[in-house]
Amino acid sequence: MKRIGVVITTISDGDFLKKFNAAIHYSEQELEIRFYIVGDLNTPPACRAQCESMSERGAWCKYLTTEEQEIFLKDIGFPTHYIPFRSDNRRNVGYLKAFEEDCEVIISMDDDNFPVDEKFFLRHSITGETVNALPLESGSNWVNPLVFLRSTTISGEVLTVYPRGFPYSKRWIGNSFRPGDTGITGTVGVNVGLWTGDPDIDAITRLTTLCSTSVDGVWQPEQELLYTLQPWQRMPINSQNTAITREAVLAYYFVKMGYRINNIVMDRFGDIFSGYFLELCNQAVGNIITVGNPLVFQDRNEHDLFKDLLVELPGILIIEDLAPFLEASLPPANNYGDAYLSLIESLQQFVGSQSRSGLWTKENLLFIEETTTVMAAWVDACAVIK
Repeated sequence: MKRIGVVITTISDGDFLKKFNAAIHYSEQELEIRFYIVGDLNTPPACRAQCESMSERGAWCKYLTTEEQEIFLKDIGFPTHYIPFRSDNRRNVGYLKAFEEDCEVIISMDDDNFPVDEKFFLRHSITGETVNALPLESGSNWVNPLVFLRSTTISGEVLTVYPRGFPYSKRWIGNSFRPGDTGITGTVGVNVGLWTGDPDIDAITRLTTLCSTSVDGVWQPEQELLYTLQPWQRMPINSQNTAITREAVLAYYFVKMGYRINNIVMDRFGDIFSGYFLELCNQAVGNIITVGNPLVFQDRNEHDLFKDLLVELPGILIIEDLAPFLEASLPPANNYGDAYLSLIESLQQFVGSQSRSGLWTKENLLFIEETTTVMAAWVDACAVIK
């Protein structure tokens, strides 16, 4: 059976695990499902108890204590300070553990996102398979996955919104798209599921629209249609409902936050950077990205939206500056590790041409310098495991 690893970092009591029961039971004859729950310093003991209870009921669930995580990172030679505590960056440990234990598909989830039906794991299991999918055609070459869904304001007014990490300079310019008539056949390196309920949008949009999403849009899950990005197209990929192949882990370090950009501490964009970098590497190795199924419902944890707004601004600025880099392609690569190392070199060269942008002051450059160093160490750690 195909082994699926589900990676979730949390500071909750673990009660969310019960929401996966129906999907686990539905697919247990075809898939081996493993949960890797990554604890943090402020994760309550009840979460570990929930994992143990889940295992006693026959499901596979491993709770990774902070002590176990630190020992594991030291064993594979990955500097522990690259994965800080009290951060969703801890999910990196889960990715590496699932990689070590030969999970063929690794699903990144948030603890406030829940499957909308029992086919959740089966739908993500197309990752790694060769499929035929309808290509998305966008005039801007940037695809807004939220147009698959119906977005409405709190008063019911229909509106168009863009996901967190979508460059503002690329919005409203030919972003409408339609499926092509002829399918594309390829191996799925990344499968991006969508989210109903409270969508993954930035704080600017959330504060000004208070929107929600439902499935009354272009795409309906029961149609079981597959869509794919054209190789030259881009879209943000978050860590809420995304599946990747085992091989793709080499290009999927969840970027550490906390750097100061224009003297503002950056946060909430670690998955956005890692998602875009993965897109480039996925294209370089010749795999495709599928979009749509499976759906999750986001029952969003409580947030201070004004705090979110402040810490997201640096990421928004950087994505704007990197948009031309993200639109370009890497040279073809034999594997994700080679593609990631090529990406590192290209990113350093792009940012190094400071005459193009006033963003990259000496202080701001620290983000790129340290991030690319960590990315290279990530490839080395995966090589130790492999």
